[in-house]
Amino acid sequence: MPKPPTRSDPPDAAPGHRPEARPPASAAKPAALVTGANRGLGHETARQLAAAGHPVWLSARDPAAARRAAAALPGARPLTLDVADAYSVRRAADTVRARGPAPGILVNNAAIDYDTDQSALDADLHRVRRTLETNLLGVWTVCRSFAPLLGEHEHSVIVNVSSGG
Repeated sequence: MPKPPTRSDPPDAAPGHRPEARPPASAAKPAALVTGANRGLGHETARQLAAAGHPVWLSARDPAAARRAAAALPGARPLTLDVADAYSVRRAADTVRARGPAPGILVNNAAIDYDTDQSALDADLHRVRRTLETNLLGVWTVCRSFAPLLGEHEHSVIVNVSSGG
């Protein structure tokens, strides 16, 4: 006589059926690259991704800051990356390509100058240009440089972090 179903049996499984063991979920989790991850929201994002079992590329403009922040997170690797410097972005992409793992998750968190102290009519345009170079064109450069690596994953994702007032 067949064994009656139990609460632990999946609804579409034969009664008493036990699926084959799967590898731990962390083994299948894609790596993540978090820009501006040496402090604040970027560091917390990297921490949560690492805690969830994702290998994390923790990036910062300052190599020492990246190393210190990564050392505090198991599963994190430091990466020097200044989003406003195209050469730095290319060098970081080359480093990730050579050392792996390629990220399946890109979190664009790096940004500068949350300039709520200016109005559109009296804004310092030099400051605005510098901010656009980092917060818009920097993100765009990172996406373009890391797109081939993200493309190695069937389901990759890009997350752009933004602040609003």
